[in-house]
Amino acid sequence: MKSVLLLFPLLIAAVRATGETPLRQAANRSRVRFLGLRTFDNPVVVGMEKNGNKTTLRRKTAGGAGGYEPGKIAADESKTLGRQAWLECMSRLQKAGCRQMDTTDKGLMGFDGSQRLPGVNLNGQCHPVDRWCGRGIRELHLPLFRLTGMEIPGNDIY
Repeated sequence: MKSVLLLFPLLIAAVRATGETPLRQAANRSRVRFLGLRTFDNPVVVGMEKNGNKTTLRRKTAGGAGGYEPGKIAADESKTLGRQAWLECMSRLQKAGCRQMDTTDKGLMGFDGSQRLPGVNLNGQCHPVDRWCGRGIRELHLPLFRLTGMEIPGNDIY
């Protein structure tokens, strides 16, 4: 939990700035959410939520690079996706073993880079994961980010 504890005030500020509710409050829905805190970029939250037969993808970007004083929502976009997008996301989560990952990665922590925090709530069972520079989870968050239309150049993936 060390890396999460070091950044906890920044995480709370970034989540509050985007108006996101805690994952555990998605009681009757299934939700996957990635919080991205990159040193030189605005905090971004990308989430996919399944409520019955409806799947929604949403991206929120807050002001303030690296999560420092994130301020207000700079962008809030959402779109409805088909069932296949949800199934593909669940398949990637299962293949990566996200629900079995340790909450924190004890082997890597830094100062400049990016903090990637996926969280999964499937029917009320919540599991957060914290990874520095996307270690072990790039294949999970990049496809979701790209589905929102967010393009991240190869040299910006750190």
